[in-house]
Order: sequence, then structure tokens, then C-alpha cells
Amino acid sequence: MTYALLASTTLFWAYFWAYQVYFTSITILPVTVISSESSIIGSAIPFQTDEEEEDEASSIVRRAYELTYAHMVPCDETLKGLDCWQKTIDYFQPHNRKFPLDDAPNEAGSSTTDKSNPSTTPPSIPWWWQTFLRDLKSNGAFGHWHELSTAKPPIEFCSIEKVGSSAWHDVFCNLNPKSTSVECAYDEVIGKEICHNEIHCQHQSQEQVSTTTGAHRAVFLRDPLERLLSAYIDKCHNNMEEKHCEPNVVFSPHYQRVGVVTDDIIVQPLLEDVEDNDKQMFAAYLDVMPLKWNLHVLPQALACDLYRNIDQYDFVGHMDEDFYFDLEKMAKQYGGPLPMVLNESFGYQNTLQEARASTNIKI
Repeated sequence: MTYALLASTTLFWAYFWAYQVYFTSITILPVTVISSESSIIGSAIPFQTDEEEEDEASSIVRRAYELTYAHMVPCDETLKGLDCWQKTIDYFQPHNRKFPLDDAPNEAGSSTTDKSNPSTTPPSIPWWWQTFLRDLKSNGAFGHWHELSTAKPPIEFCSIEKVGSSAWHDVFCNLNPKSTSVECAYDEVIGKEICHNEIHCQHQSQEQVSTTTGAHRAVFLRDPLERLLSAYIDKCHNNMEEKHCEPNVVFSPHYQRVGVVTDDIIVQPLLEDVEDNDKQMFAAYLDVMPLKWNLHVLPQALACDLYRNIDQYDFVGHMDEDFYFDLEKMAKQYGGPLPMVLNESFGYQNTLQEARASTNIKI
């Protein structure tokens, strides 16, 4: 499993390169964690493909990978999330390409660094990879909400945007004891303060749950192209007001629907001539999206550091045509209250029962 996963953004960009379509998720290709930092470049596991058998899409994915993720700076396994990525972000800062590794210019105004040496000079990277690195620090890529847990049964679950994350949060809310608090507010109509008990969900177990205490790790993944389309329909077609269809300056209703007057100059909405054409709007989104990477289209591999530790998960399900079967497998594997809670959120039992009955009838 160490080379097979990170199913990703690279794929989308790659597959539709000829149509100027951008990719938004990487093929889960876990990177080897190297404690020593002596080698900055080439720490990732390289693609090992037979060029004679490699199809065009795979070739483009491989080349895109070699321009981006293959150049990640290695970090010690004790560094997690953004702490690990920060090394790569710092390495590829624009000023490092001008003055590698803080090499200030000499009195003559020129750098003394040998820019042909790959250990000191950041390699050339695509612009969309530079913006990707830039946005990682602020777009929630490593938010705590990705990590769900419960003690009964002991599970650590990695929740990923557009892979049923809302439903999975409901699942772990129902698996964990709820907390309550007293909330009060002044009611101007009756002229006094009204208080009530507020119930709060706990998406993480209050008990110690980790692999060291015998907990299992589980995650569900989704085809990257299907996930990207789902994100676009949800955030750019159905719920534009949430402003997750980024960059907002292009897609937000505040900018898109209203002419902005600045110094008596009217700035026309940027997409007014294409917004009535779904195909053109989607194509525009794919072209522009990498200018501001939104949380919902980031590679699945970033969540919970999957690109480094996917091999530590003892259950990896898929949100595809076998989704309900995978839910059933997960329920049987972990037991306890999980089957009932999963069924409450996903209704998988009736769906499978009907599917099996239909199959039996055909037979």
C-alpha cells in the first residue's frame, strides 16, 4: 500500500491537459520519511513504470508528479501536518530562487551560490504548485476537524471534505457522549433573561484513543475526478453564498453579480458572459481555481498526513459503487454500536438488502 494510494489532483490536470483543465488531487503515492535532511531533493518514491505499457494519462500524471510532489523536502516523522510541509514551503519561497538558501548578493550585487547545484537551488516548479504551497498555511488543509475518534469501538477516523465528511461527523457525534452547557440570552419582549441547555457534539473521544491503546484507523477515499466535480456542483453551483468557490474575486456573488464602482469606473462582473453556460463555467473554474486553493479541492492525501501513513490504516474504504458494501464491512469489522449508527447516517442496510433481493430475482 506504500505506493498505491494518494489518488489525486495531479490526475485531473494531467488527463485534461490538452483542454487546459486543472487538476486538484494527487495520486496517493506516500513519500518516504527520511530523518536525515542531507538530501533535499528526491526524497519521494519515484514512479516505476514500464514506458511501453504506460498510457497517456499515466504519463502526464507521472510528469506532473515529478515536477511537484517529488521535490518535497523530507522531514522527520515527528513533524506532522503543516510543520512538515513548512519545510517545503520555505524552500520554494520566491526569494530562494533569487538568492538560494538565504544567500545574499555580494558587493557587486550578484549571488555567489552555484545555482547548478540542486542541493542549494530550488528547482523550477509550475505556478499552480507555488500557489498550492502558498495557500496551505491558511486554507484549513491541516484542520483538526479531519481527525475523528471514538472509544466504543476504539477508532481513529480520517474525515475528508467531499468524501461524506458531514455524515461522518454525525456518525462520531452519535458514537460519543454529548456534553451540555447552559446558554442564556436576554429576551427584550418579556424583559428578562432566558436560559436553556445547549447540547454539544463531541467528534473526538474524551478518552485516550490511539494506535498505542489498541485503536483502529479507518478512512474513506473517493475518485479524485468525481470528488472535484462534486465540490464544484456543491460550492460553485448550489451554494455560492458560502464563498468556497474560490477565488472569490471571480466567483463570489458579491463580485460576480454586482458592478463595483471605483472612482467613477464601473468594474464589470468577470463571468457575466459565461455564467449561463454550465460547461463554460466549469471550464472557467478549472482554469482559475489554482489561483486560490480551496479546502474542498485539496488532495485527499493531505488529510491526516495520509501521504505518509496510509499504510498504517487497517480499513480503507471507497466512496464509489461499492460504498455501501464497504460500510457493511467496516460495521462488521469493528462492531459495537457502529452498525446501528452507520445505518442511521447512511441507510446502508436497506439499500444492500434491496440490491441483494434484486440480484436474487434476476438469478
